Amino acid sequence: MARILIVDDDDGLRTMMQIMLKRSGHEVTLASNGAAGLELAEKQPFDIFLLDVMMPDMNGYEVARRLRAAPATQNIPIIVLTARAQPVDQKSAIVAGADAYFSKPVAIEALNAKIAELLITGSTAAKEGEAVTASSAAPATSAPPPRAGRLICVAGWRGGVGSTTLAVNIASVLTSAGRRVCLVDLSPTSSHAALMLRLRPKPSWADLPANPALPTVGALLLKHKSGLHLLASPEAPPTEIIPADAFAKTFRLLLDVFGDVVVDAAPTPDGATRAALALANDIILPIAPEVASIQTLNTTLAIMTNMQISPNTWRVVINHPTPNDPMLLPDRIEKALNRPIDATLPYDHAHMVSLFQGAPLAFTQPNSPYVAALGALLQKL
Repeated sequence: MARILIVDDDDGLRTMMQIMLKRSGHEVTLASNGAAGLELAEKQPFDIFLLDVMMPDMNGYEVARRLRAAPATQNIPIIVLTARAQPVDQKSAIVAGADAYFSKPVAIEALNAKIAELLITGSTAAKEGEAVTASSAAPATSAPPPRAGRLICVAGWRGGVGSTTLAVNIASVLTSAGRRVCLVDLSPTSSHAALMLRLRPKPSWADLPANPALPTVGALLLKHKSGLHLLASPEAPPTEIIPADAFAKTFRLLLDVFGDVVVDAAPTPDGATRAALALANDIILPIAPEVASIQTLNTTLAIMTNMQISPNTWRVVINHPTPNDPMLLPDRIEKALNRPIDATLPYDHAHMVSLFQGAPLAFTQPNSPYVAALGALLQKL
């Protein structure tokens, strides 16, 4: 779902666009002229600006230029809609700072696809000084560029070690640092990551097609008020198995447009989790300081060795999810694992409060010992 501001002086067209976009699940705000649109853009957060060109007093190109000039709105994607479809009109939209250009009447399917794409990529015009027109959505014939992002996989295959809480807070710390982050919850059920962010887990990865494309994946992402994106897990197990190749392609698409993709692995090494592990730059392996957790991690390390995943990507983290953990000393844990401990995260009672609030500790208490320890770990990656 996107928060969209429509600026159009035609009452009928403005209302029609509002109805169509609301049916597609978007939150829509209306402005009848450029000045009103700029005032709303200054006061409210939006994900997409949808601008008509031919308006009295201030046309859509001027509105786009002013949005690009304002620090608060300079990176928000802009889509221009107009009844004029000449090359000179497209060029004017590009020069003004638009990311996409559609001539009226516009097909809602094409518009929704472009909105979904821009929600992932952000404003290409703001980043590169040029717009992506509607016709440029066709597949490129050249080889794709190397992936731009980093994938961090949190794989804790023993329940109760705080894996999901850790993954959500990793994503939150990176978001707070100004990174473009997408969190992926691979649990087959329950949608705990969405719960921790107070997001409704619909849609979810259960809606992925066998051969996903960027607009399709973009339409499945949820957006937290912080700017963090989430590909949620379904509330109930999906009726159809999503192929591992579909997850692998989804991860690659996300890595093309996000600086960091944080994956909360499934509780078992299923196909989706194996796809994430194979692509991961860093694999966070949380354990509790007790014997069963160490035994499970040794099994995990054996599986990753069989998958030929480099040990250089493994990061063992002692996590204290409860205040009264059995306390095996770190040196004994290192001896049992035959590898060093990369970080220790202290118990923080505020985690439970954060869960009820739907706000991760990294957002609500950024100076807490837990967040500080997590930040120190991320700086090492």
